[in-house]
Amino acid sequence: AEASLRGWAGAGNAQDNYESGVRESFAEWGAGGVDAYLQQDETFLPLNYDDPKASGDVNDFVSRIKVPVKWDEADDKEVKLEKIMTQKWIAAVHNTIEIWVDHRRTGYPKLPYNYKNDSNADWGVVAADDFLRRMPFVNGERSNNPGGVADATQKLGGPDEIGTHLWWDTGGPNF
Repeated sequence: AEASLRGWAGAGNAQDNYESGVRESFAEWGAGGVDAYLQQDETFLPLNYDDPKASGDVNDFVSRIKVPVKWDEADDKEVKLEKIMTQKWIAAVHNTIEIWVDHRRTGYPKLPYNYKNDSNADWGVVAADDFLRRMPFVNGERSNNPGGVADATQKLGGPDEIGTHLWWDTGGPNF
């Protein structure tokens, strides 16, 4: 669906691919109700989560996802991409690396920010309104290949830290 939205040759129709992907996800998980799900056109209020066991708000967060499921051809490309990537996140929740890469690349789905930020000066600090962007080089690589690590770090365009964006993770608009 994303390839179609971007106009890549041979990618087919974005709406057909989106709906087909959602149907395949439902089938993979053995879930029913896909037709009703695909017709949900309400813009839902964000569902806030309040941890019933923790005191204070350390585990509480406010949802940032506000797009309906139903495809609307009148939506702009960013809204369509948000719908596509939100459904892909749901479908691929068991493939954490892929959805993490997609999230860094597109900014979707709109996940809650770091509600419990354990980043530190050793590996870099992630801002409260951002996410982990990359994994730093492991100590074994630093010890066994210091020249390679130095070269790669120079090419990063930033420090070898968890908050440094990769070349394809620009943080800019998708279109």
